[in-house]
This record gives sequence, structure tokens and C-alpha cells, in this order.
Amino acid sequence: MPFLFNLPQIEHPDTWRTFCPHLTLTTESNLTTEPALTTATLCTALTTEDSNHHKAQLIHDGYFAHPTFFSRPVVDRIATAIEQITEATGAAIWALLYDDLWEMMCALHPCLTPLLGSRVQLLPDIWVWNLRPNGQDRGWSPHRDRERGSVPVGELPRLLTVWIALTDATPENGCIYVLPASFDPRYHHDGRPNEEISIPFQDIRALPASAGTALGWSARLLHWGSRTSVWTQTPRISVAFEFQSHDFSSGAPFVLPPTIPPFSLRLGLVARQLLQYRHFVHLTEEMESVCRYLANKHLPQKRRFSDVLAKLFSKPS
Repeated sequence: MPFLFNLPQIEHPDTWRTFCPHLTLTTESNLTTEPALTTATLCTALTTEDSNHHKAQLIHDGYFAHPTFFSRPVVDRIATAIEQITEATGAAIWALLYDDLWEMMCALHPCLTPLLGSRVQLLPDIWVWNLRPNGQDRGWSPHRDRERGSVPVGELPRLLTVWIALTDATPENGCIYVLPASFDPRYHHDGRPNEEISIPFQDIRALPASAGTALGWSARLLHWGSRTSVWTQTPRISVAFEFQSHDFSSGAPFVLPPTIPPFSLRLGLVARQLLQYRHFVHLTEEMESVCRYLANKHLPQKRRFSDVLAKLFSKPS
């Protein structure tokens, strides 16, 4: 299906507001610190027992799971919108133009602070999936997100991916599979992040997740998404954000405060991700050209641009 919007329309917030009116899209910078949806509306409270369990499991197995962290009405509404966005654009990642997914990201702070510290930084590596139950769609192949230095032996990771299930994720529709760190001889190894290893099948662990569940894993965890089945009727819709401690450098071209970005920056981020992961989506030559234009226009081009980001977050875009 061809992309429904032309370039001037893509850059205009009203285009997206009209297209998906049940999601929120603001351009005012005050929402970077005051999300429209409160944390209490979005998710359940995190207890000290929860945090301690997440820490222990991260150190031992390289991941944690917080079931039904986000409220079901919120994730159901967003999942429905993502199906509509995917149908119109061919890529679920355009859902990042709306406030709603960013508000979920902001609500993760109670989970992240005990693990990464209070000055968490958001990396630009964000993705949204919509795996259709057709027996063809599948998650990403087995990989590690980053190099070994992000996980000191016996300590919490410095880099953390948080993956949110927006629909029920099951073995039939492509849930996440992992090789737990406790069974992985290369978890702290110097090898390449995606280096192949021989895995005993019994050590592989499926992580089915009900809608609203937050899964977190270290950058060194070997993980993947499976192929969907023709015997299920539920798509696997999810979103993942990547975070780092403020005292760790991942080598990413830039980092962001974990707040809702202005609309212009969201445009640049979506375009950047489509270009970076174009092997997972079909980008026409025209759409690739549009993405390059958006990324060049809306993302600062220098590696160090804290001053530019400060300006973006200090006034409406």
C-alpha cells in the first residue's frame, strides 16, 4: 500500500491529529515535563519488593518481567491506533509521532531509577512492532543489542532495553525468546555482539507477556522474536525503548532526556529509525528520500549538540 501522506502533510501536526484523533499530539514543550496522562492513570505502583526482584533477576538472568505494569485500557487504545497507522503508512514506527507512547516511556521512571540511577538517558534506538498473525511476520533474529562493557560482572547493566507488550504476546504470535545470562557462556565475553553460539534448546526461555507487561533486558542478553502462526488471530504489537546510565557512554550519536520530545524531533527520530532499520520494512525510493530529508532537517547533525537539544526542549516546536 502506498504511503497516504505527502511531504508537506507529514510535517504538519494537524495531519496526524486528524488521521488518528483518539491519540494525543501536542507541540508544546510544557508536556515534556507534564504528560497529559498521569503515572497513576498509566500504570500500577512499583513496590520495593518489585525493584529488588528486578535487580536480582537482571544480575542473574539478564532480564526482568513486570506483568501488567500498564493499564489495559491504555494499551488497548494504543494498539488499535497502531494497527490503523500500520495500514496507512506500512510502518508502525509512525506511532511515535503521538504523545501516548512517550507518556508510557515517561511512566517507566519508577522501574528505571533503582536500576540505572536517577539521571537516566534515553537512546535514539526505538522501535514499534506490529506482527500480523499470518505465519509470515516474525520478530528480529537472535542478537545482542550492544557490546560487553555495558554489563560489569556481578553488577546491574549500564544499558537497558524496556519492551512493552501492547497486545498479548504468546508463542503463537511471536513473543520474545531469550538465552538467560545464567546459561550464556558469552554473556560477558569479548566477542562480537551478534556472534553465533551453540545453544542447548532446553536453555532457551520463552517470555510470553500479557498486554501491558514491561520486559527489561540488558544490552548483552541474547534475544529474539519468533515467527507468527496462522493459528492465532491476535497480532503482536509492542514498543521498545533503550536507556543508559548517565555515567556510561554507549557510543550512540546522541542521547535524550527521558521526556516527551517536541514534534519536530519526533519526526527526525522516526525518519532516522526507518533508515536505520529499513531491512525490516519496505521503504520505496521515494519514502527513503523523504526520510533522509526529515532526518537531516529535524535531527541536529553534530555528534555533540546539547545546546541544540536544550533549545528544542525550551520552546514549542
